[in-house]
Amino acid sequence: MTNIPLIPTQPKRVKLANGNTITTDSMAANMKWYCQGHTMTSNMIVLDMQPYDAILGYDWLEAHPQMTFD
Repeated sequence: MTNIPLIPTQPKRVKLANGNTITTDSMAANMKWYCQGHTMTSNMIVLDMQPYDAILGYDWLEAHPQMTFD
């Protein structure tokens, strides 16, 4: 368990890559995170998906078009 403060949200169904859906009802606002030497801040919805720490979805990639990936 972490000490990250969570904010309750309206329940939302999220469709996963394997076709399953899960429901989320909280988010971490202004979450500061680090990737390859860069510091970023994002609002992150909370999903119970072990073993992943974070997943960047299409919405994040679309908001950062300067990012390249393969």
